[in-house]
Amino acid sequence: MPDAAPAYPLRCFRGRTRRRFGRKRGLTALGLDKTIDILEAAGDELLRVGEIRTADQAWTFMLILDAAATTVPACTGVARTWRQCWSKT
Repeated sequence: MPDAAPAYPLRCFRGRTRRRFGRKRGLTALGLDKTIDILEAAGDELLRVGEIRTADQAWTFMLILDAAATTVPACTGVARTWRQCWSKT
């Protein structure tokens, strides 16, 4: 399992970048703003990031886990476009 990272860089890089990228491309996201709020509140708390894709490859979810990977304080999901679903395995 990868090492835990402080919440602040996760919020700055992943949260803001994903939100900006998604809005430009009209992607559907679930829970992104709430996830960014949770990461902002976590400050320098150590967290882990996990990824889950649905069986049909239509959605990708990013799970924010505590450092021990025992709780999920936040989760966000992004709908993948048809081209993304079929161009990658």
